[in-house]
Amino acid sequence: MDHGATEKGTRPDLRFAILGSFECWADGSIIALRGPLQERLAVSLLLNRNRVVPVSRLVETIWEDGGPETAAHQVRKMTSDLRKRVPGMASLLTTSGVGYRIRVPEETLDLGIFTAALSDARRATEEGDLRSAAAKLRLALDQWRGPVLGGEGGPVIQAMSTALEERRLTALEQLFAIRLDLGEASRLVGDLREAVGANPVREHLRGQLMRALYLSGRQTDALAEYQSLRQYLDEEHGVEPGAELAELQQRILRNDASLGSHGEARRETQVAVPAPASTAAAGGFPTTLPYDLPDFTGRQEALDAVCAAGQPSGSGAHRLRIVLIDGMAGSGKTALAVHAAHFLQESHPDGQLYLDLHGFTPERDSVDTHEALGILLGALGISGSDVPVDPEARIARWRTATVNRRMLLVFDDAESAAQIRGLLPSSSESTVLITSRVRIKGIDGARAVSLGVLSPAESLSLLERVLGRERVANESEAAMRLADLCGHLPLALRISAARLASRDHWTIARLASRLSNESRKLVELAVEDRSIRACIKSSLEALDQEHLEYLRYFCLHPGDDVEIHAAAALTGLDVYGAEDIVELLLDRHLMEPRLAERYTVHSLVRAYVLEQYTDPEGEGPAFERLTNYYRTAICRATDAAFPGRSPFSAGLPAYEGDVPELEDRSLALAWVDAEYRNILPSLAEAVRRGSYPPVVESARNLIYHLHLRGRSDAFLEAATLGVASSRQTGDPASIRMSLVNLAVAYWHRGDLPAGLVQLREALEVATASGDRAGQAVCLGRLGTFYSTLGDLRAAVEHLERSIPMHLETGNLKEVAEARFHLSSAFNTLGRYEDAAAQAEAAVAVNQELSSPSTLIMALVNLGTAQTGLGLHHEALGTLSEALEWEGRLGGSMSKALILARMVPACRSTGARDAAAQFARQAAEAVRAPHTSPMHRVAVLDLLGEHALKENKLSAARELFTEAIELSEDLGLRLDAAWATAGLAGALAAAGEDGDAQVLLHRSDPILADIGLPEKLRRRSRG
Repeated sequence: MDHGATEKGTRPDLRFAILGSFECWADGSIIALRGPLQERLAVSLLLNRNRVVPVSRLVETIWEDGGPETAAHQVRKMTSDLRKRVPGMASLLTTSGVGYRIRVPEETLDLGIFTAALSDARRATEEGDLRSAAAKLRLALDQWRGPVLGGEGGPVIQAMSTALEERRLTALEQLFAIRLDLGEASRLVGDLREAVGANPVREHLRGQLMRALYLSGRQTDALAEYQSLRQYLDEEHGVEPGAELAELQQRILRNDASLGSHGEARRETQVAVPAPASTAAAGGFPTTLPYDLPDFTGRQEALDAVCAAGQPSGSGAHRLRIVLIDGMAGSGKTALAVHAAHFLQESHPDGQLYLDLHGFTPERDSVDTHEALGILLGALGISGSDVPVDPEARIARWRTATVNRRMLLVFDDAESAAQIRGLLPSSSESTVLITSRVRIKGIDGARAVSLGVLSPAESLSLLERVLGRERVANESEAAMRLADLCGHLPLALRISAARLASRDHWTIARLASRLSNESRKLVELAVEDRSIRACIKSSLEALDQEHLEYLRYFCLHPGDDVEIHAAAALTGLDVYGAEDIVELLLDRHLMEPRLAERYTVHSLVRAYVLEQYTDPEGEGPAFERLTNYYRTAICRATDAAFPGRSPFSAGLPAYEGDVPELEDRSLALAWVDAEYRNILPSLAEAVRRGSYPPVVESARNLIYHLHLRGRSDAFLEAATLGVASSRQTGDPASIRMSLVNLAVAYWHRGDLPAGLVQLREALEVATASGDRAGQAVCLGRLGTFYSTLGDLRAAVEHLERSIPMHLETGNLKEVAEARFHLSSAFNTLGRYEDAAAQAEAAVAVNQELSSPSTLIMALVNLGTAQTGLGLHHEALGTLSEALEWEGRLGGSMSKALILARMVPACRSTGARDAAAQFARQAAEAVRAPHTSPMHRVAVLDLLGEHALKENKLSAARELFTEAIELSEDLGLRLDAAWATAGLAGALAAAGEDGDAQVLLHRSDPILADIGLPEKLRRRSRG
């Protein structure tokens, strides 16, 4: 049902009354709400009409004790019910961000009529039309039926009701003042006596009664009223009447003729009715807030925090509320503060002042406390000789002027706590919002809200608000790229959006392309008087030369972030000294934290610093320290994680700075996992700077970790850097080692022909230099490649040649490696006893060397051989051990293969359910990004064989087909033939013998050529 219309299709005539008991009418019929809690909800929304009321504020209003745990949910249920219960409410009551907003015309709400009538009365009084003013005041007062919700609305509503009662009494006093000016003194006495009886200590009303009696010729009665009040105050409160009433008594005693003059109403106007927002006269309600951005976007969490901290609690506890909003230049601090201030405006009715302190404004001195106080006092109507010259006296005058006021103060662009302390008001019911580019820590009791950059979604939303949703949607990828190039910084995004908004013929992609030119980025991010360059410049000008130099060193780091030990290396300090530097830059938002002890510089700040500040003499040593730090740390991490590896050193001097604790294997692996994305670009930069030996050593050690984690792209990048650097050194051993590593990187990516090229060159280098150990390594790797490519004869020949040479040079790790690959070749040939013997020897050596990564694959080959020999239970034990080691290392590269190898062993023992479970796990693991292409081929084939054995022929065909396609892409001739034989088996099982024979004619010659027995070349369900 549409609650926004009546049955005739027109909007119902809704009326609300809250000045007294709650009442609601629709088309003249009263609408009853569910109960007192829902009435509190409705009244709270109507008291704040046209403004968003946060759910948290509604909870405070409805429940005096904070409500049940489900309070927020109940608020939403009550709101939904209110929309359904009141006809037309669905279109008036809307959800908006942090809460709800009700939009009702002022003429449909008694409070709206009351407020509008007061404003009309003010204007009429100022224009001298007293009779119209009196009529408007009567209209306002006629709306009043009593306290809001009859005084039963709880502390929050009661506080607002008290404020409204004060406005009612002030309006009543204004009406009496007008009637006195209109000569109605004698007729007014009765009304005034009634008002004084209800408010016996309200001296202004008492004074009006005294004046009315005096003007009615009743001087004695007028003086008696003074004595009556004096006696009452003395007995009840122990005080005397105020100076203003005492002066009136003296004037009556003197028969002061001026008491009969008109103008009382005009004199009281400033007090009686709230002034317009622009009024700054004393006793008025000034506001100097800037306009609120109509397209303010995002920052919901920060906005909620600021509004919650700045909103009066309603609990009766009075305290000055201070909120510090900090963030880097251009992060939208002012926009957030102003947006929040407009939200908080109505709960601070005694004035809302904004003051720009210019802490970081280019080419301008900041506003000191003394000057700021002069501006603030002037906004309150206190100026000239009333503003003390003495600094302490001026602070005292400000505190006196703000006492008991409910004010909202926004101090923008502060530079320090010292600048702010003297500006804090004495009122315990005011709120102060402070923005700064630095983290101000010296203001006790303040709530800090720090702003970072926008999220990608918020960045796109901002562009949509300015450019329109359709324009952004039509170029969504370009818009996201633009946001990335702006570093998701609000000011940069607004500048970009402003440029695009003024150029309809420009595409978003065009501006993104211009920003992608690093030398032009800061030039492009400027429009009229706003520019990113000026914004960042003013922040940097506040730094001393030493910290600016350190910031430049951090900007030199080419990685995503700077870990604290790397920061120490760049600065040449110890970790504690580096932490002090970083903390200062963090406080100034020139660096931002990312994770524990990791920090980053915003891309736009980095661009400006590197453009404007050059120090060639300092840069070289700083980067050399960083390179040597990484070399030392990687070496220690690799020593801990891979203790059996062949030693290699570039013979460089030791790094003398601080290095993290990396002796524990888990710590070492975790450090490299977190840091390798920073190490790789740093090594690339070292190559660019001509620092080759450290890169050779670092790249060689880093690839052990990348290999373990299956990070093939990073592996290739590191190996490529190693080859480039080793060639520059001219050292044959380094060149041979780096070429072999590059070949292995190509193997992991499935590019075997490229890997063979590297290995053949490596063998030539080793042979020419007489490097027997190097020759053995090259022969072993060539054997591995030939085995993978299906040339098993060449594989076995190279591997068997390498083993004696490894034994001769004492390289047991390479012996184990060669035996492992020999076992792979023998398994493929069906020579399971030979395969088992080689695998067992490889397992033993790897256990002796504590080399778990190669131990895992040796166990996999041993389990495979045991399965081929019919030792299925033994195979399951061996493969389970491999799986346990894989989990212990935290790797994932071999997981899918191990699980897939367990499937036939389980099936052969009759454990079909376990086989099916391992098959499902392998099918999931094989899609992991770290699984190597060769392993993926083997797993797909094993899963296809399992599906064939289980008579799941459709699944078998799909798996074998995928294995064939991947093998052919990788140039794996033997694997493709083996999967083709499997697909032939699936076709034959489905009765498609003709097609099966075609496939067998294709695969059989290849399998026969490697010496595979005919019974193994036929794959079937049996």
